[in-house]
Amino acid sequence: MPAAVIYAKHLPAGTRNRVESVALIGATGQQGSHILKQLLASPALSRLQVTALTRKQGGSANQLKVEADARARVRVRVLPVDYDDHAELVRALRGKDVLLCTLSVHAPPEQQNKLVDAAKEVGVKWFIPNEWGYDPSPAVAQDTMIGLSKSKERAYIQQRDLPWIAFAPGFWYSYSLSGGEALFGIDINNRKAVLYQGGQVALSTSTWQRTARAVASLLSLPMYPRNEADASITMSHWLNRFVHISSFTLTQREMLDSVQQVTHTTDADWTIDVSTSAREAWQQGTEELRAGNRMGFAKALYSRMFYPEDQPGNLKDVTAVDNQLLGLPTEDLKEYTLQAVDMAKENYMQKSYARK
Repeated sequence: MPAAVIYAKHLPAGTRNRVESVALIGATGQQGSHILKQLLASPALSRLQVTALTRKQGGSANQLKVEADARARVRVRVLPVDYDDHAELVRALRGKDVLLCTLSVHAPPEQQNKLVDAAKEVGVKWFIPNEWGYDPSPAVAQDTMIGLSKSKERAYIQQRDLPWIAFAPGFWYSYSLSGGEALFGIDINNRKAVLYQGGQVALSTSTWQRTARAVASLLSLPMYPRNEADASITMSHWLNRFVHISSFTLTQREMLDSVQQVTHTTDADWTIDVSTSAREAWQQGTEELRAGNRMGFAKALYSRMFYPEDQPGNLKDVTAVDNQLLGLPTEDLKEYTLQAVDMAKENYMQKSYARK
């Protein structure tokens, strides 16, 4: 049964129909840091109160540094918490409109459920879970492993009856393109590429910046329509479902073309395999993971999104709608391909894993 429609006129007297306070988890992370920056920069969120929750002990080696921005007039409070202490989480989340999770992939699997319990207890109005990928079908979720854990976490949120909105931006473009053959099939540093099915299956992918802008845009909307006559877009448009966004929808061939353009190379400078299928790569990745090679997980996860039968990564039509509803600007492919080339030269992905 669909949820009952809520209008602002139904809210308790004195309740504002806009987000005024956010608890952000993972503010020093790859996606979280960009989200925090965008929240600080958004004029529409100039009065937003942000509480950045950090782990008391054994947390990230990164220290959260917030630069004062007089124009934004956003106050950020850094609050260390013990994620295993329910009472402490309750105190930290009391009075917050939104709990926004960008947890590390290395976070304990039960971590989000503990946050859900605390958020439900104190009446957090909206929960943005630790998704940040695709909205997969059950078959794709089964094949990618991570999809199963995410679906279980989502079911727990539903069970606790906590209103949620998840983001499905697809794979991070620059990060994935810089990460080598196991990800988008393109090894920039060694000029090697494996183009599944000749590289003709399209996939929707987003930049960190696109995702951060989408979050800020969503949080700047009213929570609910004023009344039955109000047809404007509000946060409740995405109640208990995904926001689908993307920066680019590209085939592997188009990704390689972009890399060659910014590196001034051609196919003659590259070793290119067009004989391997996505299914073969998925099988290889699965076997490598079973043998203890963690990059096998990445190969299985990414290659599954290039299957030609269902093309689960090609979300161009649906992402175009939400891009427009959130007023997201067009991005420059060349700019972010150059970023990927620089990240590859610095071995960004390998270094980020080494810091964990």
